[in-house]
Amino acid sequence: MTVRIMTDSAADISPDLIKKYNLSLVPTVIRFGDEIYYEGIDMDLEQYYEKFFTSKVLPQTANPTLYHQYELFEKLGNEADEVINIVIIICS
Repeated sequence: MTVRIMTDSAADISPDLIKKYNLSLVPTVIRFGDEIYYEGIDMDLEQYYEKFFTSKVLPQTANPTLYHQYELFEKLGNEADEVINIVIIICS
């Protein structure tokens, strides 16, 4: 029985642990005004801090899109018997 684990990038798991346990990450949405980025896809941590310190607009984050979650879940479902999805829940 094969099990894959997915979570979102807000879990802030080190690259070493991601590799060691073969984890899969769904990208968190990062928005600077009208500019939208997906963590780990088109913005890494270094780029985030560079933009943070040079932008006149403070960043906002959002949960991963349903599209990105579904896309990864479908991919992992084709590779494994079971998929465990650990997600962040933001309550206000």
